[in-house]
Amino acid sequence: MIHKIQELLTHILKIFWIFKIKENRIVFRSSQGTSYNCSPKYITEYLLKNYHEKFEIIWVFIEPKNYGYLENKGIKVCSEKSLQAIYYMTTAKILVDNLGIQSYLPIRENQEVINTWHGGGSYKKSFIPDQNHWKKYYNKRNSETTLFLSSCERFSKCNLSHSFYSHPEKIMPC
Repeated sequence: MIHKIQELLTHILKIFWIFKIKENRIVFRSSQGTSYNCSPKYITEYLLKNYHEKFEIIWVFIEPKNYGYLENKGIKVCSEKSLQAIYYMTTAKILVDNLGIQSYLPIRENQEVINTWHGGGSYKKSFIPDQNHWKKYYNKRNSETTLFLSSCERFSKCNLSHSFYSHPEKIMPC
């Protein structure tokens, strides 16, 4: 049932496709919108330091009021469930998340989706159940992901490629 609701919401949100993709817009989310941390934070910090004027950087949070200080750095902050966040996510050239993008979000053909994968190492095991209905859902989501970052080659081979049903060319050990 939940998959049907997600599919319906995905189709409804395609109305936002009337807006063009903004080539310099990057939307970040980390730890399911609960923190400014992990690889998305450090990618943001790198972009701010080296390309401050080139990109429009937006962070999506569950509680954006806790992250107002980021606006002083030139980062736009918005609430995850707001129309503003959906607008930003559907018009961003690049989406970066460390746990995977929201299930209801329609991904456009010209968008890049980067999953930095929270944590890592060969000790980390995927949380995806081995049930057919979940496989269909994750296959769809991961087919839309452009790049998975991996903390080491062993993790890439043993966990990411198996757990996420990804093509090896989508996994970047770094």
